[in-house]
Amino acid sequence: MGEQANLLLFKQKDAENLAEKLAALLKLSLAERERIGLYLRERVIKMHSLERLADKLVNIFVQQRR
Repeated sequence: MGEQANLLLFKQKDAENLAEKLAALLKLSLAERERIGLYLRERVIKMHSLERLADKLVNIFVQQRR
C-alpha cells in the first residue's frame, strides 16, 4: 500500500484502531481520498493484472521443465 500503509492498515481484531483509521480517512479532503484511490488502483493493475499473472504462470511452467 506504499506510503498509504500507515493510514490504511489497522491492528487485527482491534475495533478501536479500525475506527480511528476510518475517522482519519473521513477527515481527508475529497481530493486526497481520490489521490489515494487512484494510487491504489494503479498498484493493483500493475501488480495483479492478467498480463502479470500470465507471465508468472509461464515462469512457473518454464522452471518446472528444468
